[in-house]
This record gives sequence, structure tokens and C-alpha cells, in this order.
Amino acid sequence: MRGLNIRNQKKVDPIKKPKPFGPQAQVPDRFYVKRADRAISPSRTDVIPIENQRGKHMKQPVYGLKNPQDLSVDFQSLVTSKASQEFLDHNNSSITRSRLAKQANLSPKQVDNMIIKGLKARKEVKYPGDGKDNLTRGANAQSVTYNRKHHSDVDLSGVEVKGEGTVRTYGLGEDVVRFNSSSSKDAPVEFHERTHASGLDAAMGKSITDVIGSPWKQKKEQTTRIKKYMTQPSEAYSNFVEMRSRLKMKPGDQIDEKTLIKKMKKVEANNGRDHFYGTYDNDKIVKALNTIASNVKKPKNNNRMS
Repeated sequence: MRGLNIRNQKKVDPIKKPKPFGPQAQVPDRFYVKRADRAISPSRTDVIPIENQRGKHMKQPVYGLKNPQDLSVDFQSLVTSKASQEFLDHNNSSITRSRLAKQANLSPKQVDNMIIKGLKARKEVKYPGDGKDNLTRGANAQSVTYNRKHHSDVDLSGVEVKGEGTVRTYGLGEDVVRFNSSSSKDAPVEFHERTHASGLDAAMGKSITDVIGSPWKQKKEQTTRIKKYMTQPSEAYSNFVEMRSRLKMKPGDQIDEKTLIKKMKKVEANNGRDHFYGTYDNDKIVKALNTIASNVKKPKNNNRMS
């Protein structure tokens, strides 16, 4: 769950000739992803800047390397927990990178910067009695940004916003993933929050909702509160990766409905009801796990979970 404490809003006029969005819209110091969570506000689009930090985290050059551009990012030095390692392993795999390129139109360097953003988010644990800095009511974890610069600092060149409405611009600042004491050691929940912090939830929100559909058009019974929560594409994707983490699925793994039901019965016995699994129909969840999770041909060993 994300913190919703941003107050800066700016009126946006219709753009008749949209500028390119994605790799073609990249600017030297940052690029942007758009989070359109219509459940919060039907006319609002959130714009999240992703700072270019690759140059600060490159591996030391190998003697004799001819092309400095061939250097790779030292992601491993940013890993601080089991969950952040899982976040890295999943998003930095060749299979997931292929998916992000095809489904979210992200370039390799953009993915690098989003992974860095998610890994660098500082972990903060809140305990009962911490006062005003406690989590948003009802949340056991959330992703927030401290000390944001004013929205006027953010250059929106190259960002397409369709139609009239408001755009809430997220300024640059310190990304923090916050947890209450009971969830602070729950790796799948941390994976969920680092996905928010990275901006990957915004980039992949449409892809997941295209597959699973609306939470209001499912056969499963779910509370109105959770359905409204899942209407947000960014929450649908972050809850999807959290459930996938609980299933211990690796990029490229495939699953069938019978296996899903069997494994989730065990997961929910240990962790309580899963929001994503409790909202969407099993056939749609299986399709998402086998397509959103892997957008390439099945490997020869099939990696099927059973």
C-alpha cells in the first residue's frame, strides 16, 4: 500500500499531439512513469520521476575494457535483505526484462534505474505508539517519499497526459518502505512495497489489469473495500508480485489451476487470506502467472510447478 500524502496538484490541458512516452521520451537526468489509479480519483494521473542513477552504481572497470558503456550496474551492493534480493533476482532476470520491454516499453537502462530505485528505498519499521509517523490507517506497510522537492522542479517534457484533469507530480526525494512491527520480516510484503518504490507498479499496472480484468467482474466473493483497493492497477500489480513471491515462483515457472489451489491453500493457512487470490478468478490468476510472469517461450525443461 502506498502513502497518499502528496498535496501538490497541477491542472493539465489536453495535449493534441502527444509526445512519445517510454524509451524515446528519456531525458538525460530522469524519465517518468504514469500511475493512473482511477479508484482514487477518476480524473487524476500521478507522474513519478525516475532519476538516472546508473552512473553512481557501476561495477569497477576491468583492466583493458575497450568500451566503458559495456560496464554493468553493481546491483548487489544495494541489497539489504532477503526481500530486496528477491526483488533484484526477479526483476533483473532476462525473462522479466524481456517482459518489461515488451509489455511496458521500458529500455534496459530504464529498468536498471527502476531496480536501483526499488533497492535503495530505506526500510523503516514503525512500532505502536510512534505517533503521527505511524502507517496510514488500515495498512501494515506502505511506500512513501520523504523531503520531496516541489512539483515545479519536475520537468514534464515527454510526458503524455490524455484529456483534462489533474496531474499529481511526485517530486524527487528519499524513498522509504515502512512496515509495522508484525510485517517487518514478511519478505513478500517487502517485495510488494519495493515494487511501489521502484515505479514498476505504475509501468506494469495496465498489463496486469488487461489480463485479470476488473475486480468487480469476478465470480469470487470479496469485500467492497478490497475491490476498491484492487481497482488501482498499481495495487493489483504489487499484490500480484506479493502472491507470486508467496508461491515461490521463479521467472519462467508455469502453473496450472489445480496446483494454484493446492499451493494457495497452504499459503493462506500460514499467512491469512491473500487479497489478490481472494479477489480474482483462478483461471485469470493462472493466465497472469503464466504470461505476465513470463513473456517468452517456455524453457526446454518446462519448469512447471506441480
